[in-house]
Amino acid sequence: SCYQIHKMYIIAPIKNGMIIVDQHAAHERILYEEALASIQKGSGESQRLLFPITFDMSVDEKDIVMSSREYFDALGFDIQDFGGRSIAVSAMPATGFLEASHVEEAVREMVKALIEEKDKDILSAPQRRFAASFACGAAIKFGKELKQEEMNSLLNKLFAVQNPNICP
Repeated sequence: SCYQIHKMYIIAPIKNGMIIVDQHAAHERILYEEALASIQKGSGESQRLLFPITFDMSVDEKDIVMSSREYFDALGFDIQDFGGRSIAVSAMPATGFLEASHVEEAVREMVKALIEEKDKDILSAPQRRFAASFACGAAIKFGKELKQEEMNSLLNKLFAVQNPNICP
């Protein structure tokens, strides 16, 4: 079985010892590869929200969201213009760990990552850029306590990705 340390790392036994995994970076890698696949095929699994989540953004932030709706749609978000500086999110990606209570935070973190991105290669590749921003915004945060089955699921998914050794 796996163990969680300081609500940051997962320790798991492997054939010839043990492995220590950064839970945020691991989940970020998994989400990046899943998001990139969703964007490339043009659709991701969505989960409808019972009540839309509405919030205000700066004019620049809202412009980024509204001009990038095709990418948000492909990831599984359903975002509408709610007038003024507001947007309404009525569906979110069905990623397993993203909770409705964190949708606003995830969207804000995505926009922040898109604004602050300095890597020229990523900026010239919008699919990778959006996948990376989503992975960063939606990944499990440090301080989140994980159940045994959540740790197992995370490690199983991590070892199934193409590049499990680094976060995007």
